[in-house]
Amino acid sequence: LAYFKGFCDFYSDRIYGRIADIIGRMMSIFPIALGEILMYTGAMLFLFLVILAILFIFLRKKEIIRRFAVRYFKTMLMIVLLVILIYTFNWIIPFRSSLLGNHNQSQREYSAEELLAVRNYMVEQININSELVPRDGDGNIILMDMDTAYEEVVSAMQGISGRYTRLKGYYPKAKPAKCSDFLEWMWIGGYTYPYTMEITYNKYTDKLYFPVLLAHEESHHKGYYQENEANFIAFLACTRSEDPVVRYAGYN
Repeated sequence: LAYFKGFCDFYSDRIYGRIADIIGRMMSIFPIALGEILMYTGAMLFLFLVILAILFIFLRKKEIIRRFAVRYFKTMLMIVLLVILIYTFNWIIPFRSSLLGNHNQSQREYSAEELLAVRNYMVEQININSELVPRDGDGNIILMDMDTAYEEVVSAMQGISGRYTRLKGYYPKAKPAKCSDFLEWMWIGGYTYPYTMEITYNKYTDKLYFPVLLAHEESHHKGYYQENEANFIAFLACTRSEDPVVRYAGYN
């Protein structure tokens, strides 16, 4: 099914959002990311699989070892198949749908003059919004907390849901990733779990960048799984926010 573009578009527009909303609401009652726990659990199960496979090679004549190993291998095979099934419907199919839900995409090239005009516009907007953001006595931007940023970003994304209809519905709050040190080392700001529909963020993320990161990950949650899609949605939402800090972050 994932190879048929028409089905991918229909599924992403009509079905995926309902699944994301239901699972996202269920997972919101947990303060920690269950998806991250599942990831660690899966790694340990695979490590035990390797150890058991080595034991099976040398001790396969022992009846108890052979029976346990065979049952474990079958169980792991079923788990892998289930993981692939969920991943297909919660990530692969939305990923392969039309870019931004646009079935008639323009393939034209843009000139250097057009890119220059965009660059100049962006610089102008950054300068305008830099004068509108609240600052302390030393001139530093007064940044919002995570909860306020969430409310502003959700409001901004719902504001463009008339054109990008997948953006309607429920938005889960982002949860700090336990593996933030590893994410920081890899320069990753956050990620979305397709199995639990949870959004996580690197706890070391700069607060000025956080609204953009949140909008990016929420875009994934809403079915815009390609990175350029999520970046563009995050830009559109943040730069249309009523809050000057969110707008400033978006243009930056």
